[in-house]
Amino acid sequence: LYGNGSGLPADPSNSKISHSFLFQNYPNPFNPKTMIKYSLEQSSHVILKIYNLSGQEVETLVNSQQISGMHEVTWQPKEVPSGIYFYQLQAADHSLIKKMMLIK
Repeated sequence: LYGNGSGLPADPSNSKISHSFLFQNYPNPFNPKTMIKYSLEQSSHVILKIYNLSGQEVETLVNSQQISGMHEVTWQPKEVPSGIYFYQLQAADHSLIKKMMLIK
């Protein structure tokens, strides 16, 4: 617990929470393409990958240094079967994962 015993920082106005946010892809389910949006609170190296249900990497969409703010990537899979996929965002010391469905 933190200083005030409530589980919250003693003075929230002095606390800076640094995080990224990964939005749900749109549309979902999708065919033939989908948009993936994410926000970065700080500039960092970003990796955005797609995985299948078996955990195998399908594609890397982003692997670069990016500035803080909103970002959007389009995934238009080729030669990939219908099914459930996961997209993972790694930025700074965060890793976020969401699920999406491709219907052909």
